[in-house]
Amino acid sequence: MGKEIVPQRLGRKLRDLREAKKLTQEELSQKLNISRKTVSKWENGVGLPSIQFIKDVADFYGVTIDDILKM
Repeated sequence: MGKEIVPQRLGRKLRDLREAKKLTQEELSQKLNISRKTVSKWENGVGLPSIQFIKDVADFYGVTIDDILKM
């Protein structure tokens, strides 16, 4: 991963967690009450979720915030 910027690395981690649960972006967005476009932006490193959404995502996947933020 080397010189990847933080949004890209975080996006990759979020995508890996979603794919491990065999969810589509649409399914995840419905479960978290956000738009599919928002999920796509996070996973593509275009935007970053707020700390509240990172907590919600961590709770949903059964991991810690630290697990998500570890690069």
